Amino acid sequence: MLKLIFNIINLFNLILYSNSELININEESILTLKYKNIQKFPSSIYLDKIRFRESSLLPNYEGLFSIGLKKGKYEISNDDNIYFNKIIEKGRIIKSNSKLKTKLIKKNKFIELEKINYYQNKNHKIKISTMLNLKKYHNKPGKYQIYILLNNNILFTKNSTSNVFTYLSEYINVPKGNNIITMKAISYDNIWCSCMEANDGFNYGRHLTSWIFKEKKNETLIRIQLNVNNKLNIITKYNINNHNNTKKYKQNIRIMQNNYKFNYYKLLANQY
Repeated sequence: MLKLIFNIINLFNLILYSNSELININEESILTLKYKNIQKFPSSIYLDKIRFRESSLLPNYEGLFSIGLKKGKYEISNDDNIYFNKIIEKGRIIKSNSKLKTKLIKKNKFIELEKINYYQNKNHKIKISTMLNLKKYHNKPGKYQIYILLNNNILFTKNSTSNVFTYLSEYINVPKGNNIITMKAISYDNIWCSCMEANDGFNYGRHLTSWIFKEKKNETLIRIQLNVNNKLNIITKYNINNHNNTKKYKQNIRIMQNNYKFNYYKLLANQY
């Protein structure tokens, strides 16, 4: 009798606190998840119990993660009952060659965080989704600037002091041929670490995701018109165009250990 009661209580808790959801995909689609981490440690998204590093989100921030799915049934879940909103759109994911490596955003120096290079044989529409989790090296205020570019033309830019950056575009008209989507950044007054390899690798998520939209007949879309004259310039008092000193040097930067309540290894990031 006690065993029966215990099993009923466990079943009730499973139903009440379950953070998973089953979805049915009828054709090739893109799943976009918006979620908030209210825990005291990083959280990640799972798809059929596979955990994605790119989705890892720092505590007390809102995250964004997009992934391409084939036809079929999928279970979406995440860590510690963190709930999410989902968007499903018909489309084909554009392959990314991200190496998921640690990168540092340094003062007055542009860095390419992610890049997608692809070819399409006809005019088409794409959408872009991205998230970036960062850690400041120096314990002082800092500001950085993020750029999302298409074929070296700015689609979106923002300066921020937040440890998490997200961006989800509307539909963008893109010409046929080779196209390059890039996420770049520069720091004003601190060093910011996109620490993809820190600890177990599931703490500082970063991704740049894009997909080609499958447009239905008679469907009206909101579109972004690309200004081909929009060049990459940063609004700052610093002179970022001074490249006279081309000597390479090696800088060892030790990223300090976080105070999350589970085991961490200190990260030693070698930047050239």
